[in-house]
Amino acid sequence: FRAAMADANSRDLSQFEEWYLQPGTPQVEVRSSWDASKGTLSLTIKQKVGAGQAHLPEDRRRNKAMLIPVVVGLLERGTGKEVMPSKVLELTTEEQTFTFEGLSTEPVPSLLRDFSAPVKVDYPYSDEDLAFLAAFDTDSFNRWEAAQQLGAKEIKKVYAAAPGSAYQLPAGYADALRRILTDKETSDLSLLSYALVLPAESALMETMTPPINPVHLHEARGAVRKAIATALKDDLTKRYQELSPAAGEPVVIDGVNAGKRRLRNLCLGYLSAFQDADSVALNAAQFKEARARGCMTDKLAAFGNLVEMPDTPESKQAIGAFFEDAKGDALVVNKWFGMQAGADVPDGLARVQRLMEHPDFTLKNPNRLRSVVSVFGGNVANFHKIDGTGYAFMTKMVLEVDKLNPQVASRMALTFSTWAKLDPARQALIKEQLAVLNSKGGELSKDTFEVVSRVYKVA
Repeated sequence: FRAAMADANSRDLSQFEEWYLQPGTPQVEVRSSWDASKGTLSLTIKQKVGAGQAHLPEDRRRNKAMLIPVVVGLLERGTGKEVMPSKVLELTTEEQTFTFEGLSTEPVPSLLRDFSAPVKVDYPYSDEDLAFLAAFDTDSFNRWEAAQQLGAKEIKKVYAAAPGSAYQLPAGYADALRRILTDKETSDLSLLSYALVLPAESALMETMTPPINPVHLHEARGAVRKAIATALKDDLTKRYQELSPAAGEPVVIDGVNAGKRRLRNLCLGYLSAFQDADSVALNAAQFKEARARGCMTDKLAAFGNLVEMPDTPESKQAIGAFFEDAKGDALVVNKWFGMQAGADVPDGLARVQRLMEHPDFTLKNPNRLRSVVSVFGGNVANFHKIDGTGYAFMTKMVLEVDKLNPQVASRMALTFSTWAKLDPARQALIKEQLAVLNSKGGELSKDTFEVVSRVYKVA
């Protein structure tokens, strides 16, 4: 394949083959130097040769520089004007310096545009730089990446603060999100939606140092989400209204309209963070409208918000109407179960147990089972409750399901595999449940016992 591509492009790709031969994710360090007297910006790019191979024996490591394409753009600080469009820099040695001339002011570099290479980039962006890129970068990937980094920083800040501490969204971050939200130039509204979504707890945990309190992290993310909703409430409301379909407007299935629905429903999600009478009414109105138009996307979005306000009449009505509308369609009924099982409500486990009493629930149908039990395993606030009831429930279900479907049961047992990242109290609770499962070794299927014994051995 490499030879064919090389012949077709008249290019020697032997160095590029290192991508196939070296394990791990390459790491790239970038540093900039601005010379105001000459109007030049120099970018020194260094690849950490052999990164990701430390686990291999010396004789199996390949300490050779890779060919890494780094697409760079330069933006004028303050105005956001692109002073240099995307340019491919080929990093072929361990370290290279690239100089850009004819600049009047120090620009902000936009690195690795279009995700030009699957590498980890280390560049000392300030929060102001990240907010600037999130607001002005013409590259959608880097705009998303900057917003993700800012969101992660804010969530971690709240997580590290004393419980109950007041939190206010930084003005620069709020302005960047506002500019993304109100952007009328980007044609693909899905890209704006992605940039406005906060990083998931699972992604955050990958970058945090254990021990981690998962519920506290979930609450920290919720606090930042609500702060965004508060700061941008008027903009979110206006954008939601702009994207709302006209009366009688048909549902169009294409990329443009899918983007409109995605951004509109993102606005609805943020506005639902208040869980007040206005947000209940807004969701109820969209649910009713979506039913009339036959738009499942909008219907699911409103339903997902309403089930997190479970004691309101509107929520109860939506739960009944959604199930009735499904008319027995298995995929839609699975959504009905799953939305409720994953709802961020205080009594999530009790609601899951009631769902399992529903006539349409059965442990014998893998998809129906996953829509409730497996979804509950991803419900951070309820699965990780400090009383341990979520863990005990999962153990009980693994034992029951293993008799019917060992493959599904073994995957359910994997919900305990992140125990080492958690706080000591939760580690102890999970170890208790793993001990229970491990003691049933003679009764468990081969698939499930293999998972349980592996996780238990590490514990």
